Amino acid sequence: MLEAADELLVEGRIGDDLSVRLAAELDTHQVMDLVFVVGTYNMLAMAFATWRLVPEAGTAALPPPPRGH
Repeated sequence: MLEAADELLVEGRIGDDLSVRLAAELDTHQVMDLVFVVGTYNMLAMAFATWRLVPEAGTAALPPPPRGH
């Protein structure tokens, strides 16, 4: 699933080879959930970055973004 998330974020889709491997482990709805969850969190991250939202005082600090982002 981590590989799928990485592929979605970098390529904007899950490629054919990974799709075959995911289909061996997950059903169609689980793959759909994976795509929607990754996409939703990515969209939220873009919105939060655009509006420069920060966590409320006293909450745990966020980890630094990965290199290249």
